[in-house]
Amino acid sequence: LAKALLNECGTDMQKVLAVFSRLDGHYDTDVDDVAELYVNLVKDKAGPVSKALADNRKLVALLIKVMDEGWTSDGEQACIDYLKALK
Repeated sequence: LAKALLNECGTDMQKVLAVFSRLDGHYDTDVDDVAELYVNLVKDKAGPVSKALADNRKLVALLIKVMDEGWTSDGEQACIDYLKALK
């Protein structure tokens, strides 16, 4: 799903936000895993997608929230740190 979001949605962060909002509402045990994978893919790709993500503060906040809830792995924490550093 993370790869599909990157490949199919690209810089359309409204679509990405809609998917993560749906996951958060209905699949909360899986949303953090998908978020971590997605953020790592964005981080690796950089360029326009990471810029579009940085510009969508609502999506950034949601991604941080879903990865910060409950037990947070080292990988999730690294993604949270990356998201917080986006300008």
